[in-house]
Amino acid sequence: MESIISHQPLEYNRYLNKLVAWAWFNGLLTSRTRLFIKGNGIVDLAKLQEMVADVSHHFPLRLPAPTPKALYSPCEIRHLAIIVNLEYDPTAAFRNQVVHFDFRKLDVFSFGEEQKCLIGSVDLLYRNSWNEVRTLHFNGEQAMIEALKTILGKMHQDAAPPDSVEVFCYSQHLRGLIRTRVQQMISECIELRLSSTRQDTGRFKALRVSGQTWGLFFERLNVSVQKLGKRH
Repeated sequence: MESIISHQPLEYNRYLNKLVAWAWFNGLLTSRTRLFIKGNGIVDLAKLQEMVADVSHHFPLRLPAPTPKALYSPCEIRHLAIIVNLEYDPTAAFRNQVVHFDFRKLDVFSFGEEQKCLIGSVDLLYRNSWNEVRTLHFNGEQAMIEALKTILGKMHQDAAPPDSVEVFCYSQHLRGLIRTRVQQMISECIELRLSSTRQDTGRFKALRVSGQTWGLFFERLNVSVQKLGKRH
């Protein structure tokens, strides 16, 4: 093990999503692969193993080569994974706290009296119609907004919907609720983006994140974000 650790790395990246994707799509992750983490990082071994299982289950390793028609057309997202709270999980702060909340009123994007967003990091992993694989990373209070703006901006209005969209959530607490809410938001935004037309230039979706209301505006060529109101 020590000889492996001291060896020159085959691949380096500061973001775990990128490394897992690189290893999976290059055939280095199999059912016999053993995973190790050196030191006390931001991700423990159990979370890493869970992510590897999710990625390997969701993304086929081999697909038919893209057709000439697909290569001559604008690339479209085919398989998309939204990876929530892999590297930074705000719910970890609940570990030694007693938190009272009403599930009927729970807003994971503006949680509690402090209106804290419970999404601390978002990673995107997707494969497009040219069979290219891409990863992106966002963190901070606006991670969800930035991730939405970016991924929706890569979907032109004449595109077909993705074949599959999955949300993987790795929060210590409220995992199911966060995953469901993010999945709902992603589905609504993709539908709005792909159903917008030239004549329907004023279509937008309002999102409340960290007590601040934002608007996603679906334009012909891109998606823009604007602050709609003061923070409460």
